Amino acid sequence: MVTSKQLKEKFRDYKRSFIHNWDLFKENKVGLLGLAIMVAFILVALMSPFMGLRHPIDWFAPDEDVVLVENFLDQPSDGIVTTSIVERIVPSANSMPVDRIYLAGGDGSIVAPYGLYAKSSSDGSKAWQGWSGAFETNSPISSNVIGMNYGAKRDPSDMDFRLIFGTEAGTLYVLHDGYNSQYAPSGSNVYAFNLDGEVVGVDIFEVVNRNLDHEDFIFATTTSGTLYMFDGLFNTRAVINFANATLTQPAASNNGLYVYVGTTAGEIYGFRTADATQIGDMYNVYEASDDYLGGNPEEDAANNRRAYLSTDLKEAAGMVFITTDDGRLHLLDGTTMLPVTGWEGGYKVDQTLGELDLGNLTTPNVRSDGNEVVVGSSTGYVYRISTTARNSTAVSMVRLSFDTSINNALTTSVVATPYYDAIYSRLIFIPVRNHNGTLSDPTDDSTLLYAVNSDGSIKWRKSLEGVAFENPIVYDDLAMGTTQHIGEGEVVIATVQLDADGNPVTGESSRFYSYRCTGNMIAPLPPTWTMDEDEKPASGIEYYLGTDAQGRDILSQVLLGSRIALLVGFAAAIFSISVGMLVGLVSGYYGGNVDIILMRFTDVILTLPGLPLLIILAALMEPSIWNIVFIIGIVGWGGTARVIRSEVLTLKERPFIDSARVTGASKTRIMFRHIAPNILPLAVLYMTFYVSGAILAEAALSFIGLGDPRTMSWGMMLNFVQHANALTAWWWLMPPGICITLICLSFFLLGRSFDEIVNPRLRRR
Repeated sequence: MVTSKQLKEKFRDYKRSFIHNWDLFKENKVGLLGLAIMVAFILVALMSPFMGLRHPIDWFAPDEDVVLVENFLDQPSDGIVTTSIVERIVPSANSMPVDRIYLAGGDGSIVAPYGLYAKSSSDGSKAWQGWSGAFETNSPISSNVIGMNYGAKRDPSDMDFRLIFGTEAGTLYVLHDGYNSQYAPSGSNVYAFNLDGEVVGVDIFEVVNRNLDHEDFIFATTTSGTLYMFDGLFNTRAVINFANATLTQPAASNNGLYVYVGTTAGEIYGFRTADATQIGDMYNVYEASDDYLGGNPEEDAANNRRAYLSTDLKEAAGMVFITTDDGRLHLLDGTTMLPVTGWEGGYKVDQTLGELDLGNLTTPNVRSDGNEVVVGSSTGYVYRISTTARNSTAVSMVRLSFDTSINNALTTSVVATPYYDAIYSRLIFIPVRNHNGTLSDPTDDSTLLYAVNSDGSIKWRKSLEGVAFENPIVYDDLAMGTTQHIGEGEVVIATVQLDADGNPVTGESSRFYSYRCTGNMIAPLPPTWTMDEDEKPASGIEYYLGTDAQGRDILSQVLLGSRIALLVGFAAAIFSISVGMLVGLVSGYYGGNVDIILMRFTDVILTLPGLPLLIILAALMEPSIWNIVFIIGIVGWGGTARVIRSEVLTLKERPFIDSARVTGASKTRIMFRHIAPNILPLAVLYMTFYVSGAILAEAALSFIGLGDPRTMSWGMMLNFVQHANALTAWWWLMPPGICITLICLSFFLLGRSFDEIVNPRLRRR
């Protein structure tokens, strides 16, 4: 048992040793410089959480500072808006302007009853007069809303614009909204048909010849598992029941000959509209994806892990597009209900480096020729997939602020269908849900609307209050009688606030926004101290080191990045030194076959190319800081083991080891009680070099895209600089590079000074 006297004696020994070594260390001015730099970084890392810094990932500069885009509408939208937005195009001889926007909303109150609201596209005012300015329904609108002009295509006065939608109470509505109508449709302008359950979705097919109105088709599905087919005069053509299966939204083919529907069990059906007969056999996305989750259909079903249709079907160019919750895109031939050649089992949507995206995919947005699909994922990725070559590319900007971990909660996700505007702007509009760092509190969630070029670069970004449940729409903003485009169209999107349980909040919590597509990001912003007074940000916020291309604060990223650098450096170095010290200690003391086996294994580690091995391991493992620490540590212990072994071979022949052996001390006690303390200074010396090596390794991995995107390290900052093509933005490029250089230099200088203490022959005489 250790007595207090022995403890005091040990303390005095350690104190004398420390004072002696400190006196030696002080003589080395270079070492003092390295110590000062290291202490400065440590203090910054410890104090950074208390400096009131902006979040390095979730904080964005106000839009007025970094975005140049014309804003048309930004106002409350009369209750909750969770379904699609529809625009009314007014026909004329010279143009096709939009004069009204329809939103399905309301919260059931007197002020905002359930129903369909019509707004002026120019200023957002009520297009339908009256108390509520809405066509009131007896329950919330549950389906998508479709608008179609059945009348003249060039004469506004002969326009026959109809709106089709369904409600939770099971009523299917068809409204006629005349060109000069000032009130919500009523009387003969309203047709209502009661279905057998809540209306899930609607679709239509319009025959171009308006004299054949009865040849049009209207399709509707319900939660009771029924598919309805009506003609243009609302005569029932067919009623198909699927035995209480919950159906998805129907999808009519472009030629009107077929209609497709799916169930939440993953079953896809096709029917001929002429006689309601089924096309081929049912296609089951679950059975086709036989490696879904556990790879055992019976086991997966028993554990309630069945694949289901996460979104609606879409038909284009004779093909049916289906997305599922297991990260797959299925492509069927619409005439046979068989997979398109090469798409058997569905296409596994990949993240970078072949990692399967197991997120819940959004409704596919399909180009009219069917050659390209855009889908979003709950993991935060957006993909543009070629249906001819099956090539996928994740839009890089979405990856800037999301959690790629499949098993962890997301910090950012694509919650509405990315909209590809192939007519006016050639842009992809992506609504991204931002949790603002509080996953458990939906009340502070917001939406970031990105306008992205076809090459994945960001054109502009806007921060919106609330969450967008439906994709934005884009229309041309021509005025009546003009002959040319004013701009590249307008994009309109609606959002809704959420309560603590994640449900839409009643009252005026929804908003709808309209922006011109022609905008651009002026970020990255240079430091405010380099700007003239008339150039400074409109918000008045000071950016002492400027912003990145997303409008995030560089100073906060640099200061908070010191914590990541020191964490990776010390953790990887301690792990590597511990492994190397243990291997060297056991190998050197035991010798014989143990020494041979351990040293041959060490030789293998030493001969492996370091950086390529780091890259391979980082690519195979989930990107996270702790995985990076493990990878760096497991690769870098070989040199330490060799040096420690050499030192142990010398120490174990010393007289004090013989004395311990004679007194009956075990091998374990001799190694860890008598030898280990004598090699510890050498291990500490090598650890100082390993810290800088680990920091450089993490920066290299992050720079090439293998770092943890959830943490803003200095290496990730350089990666973002590279992807943003902002190498000329010195305020973004230089700070992380300088910090990496200084912190690595500090540990190198410390190591050289410790080397002189451990090895007296290196000291100056």
